[in-house]
Amino acid sequence: MTLPWMLAPAPGREARTRRICANCAHFDAGAKRIEAQFAGFASLASGYASVRGDDGFCDRHERLLGASGRCAEFALRAQRTAA
Repeated sequence: MTLPWMLAPAPGREARTRRICANCAHFDAGAKRIEAQFAGFASLASGYASVRGDDGFCDRHERLLGASGRCAEFALRAQRTAA
């Protein structure tokens, strides 16, 4: 029997390479980007709001998506390396 918590990735490299929106090159979870994409959004709330969680804007599909979403257009984001 497999329990849901057993499916969670271990912290580290595995978590950063899962094929989810949060790790995709097309995904931008920056608050400023979300506010820029949706005119008037800042007047209703803020891109920094806690209710937004890790949601972000997908450049490929041009829509706001949850960080845990998935699609066939996934492209792994390049990892930043310490200089």
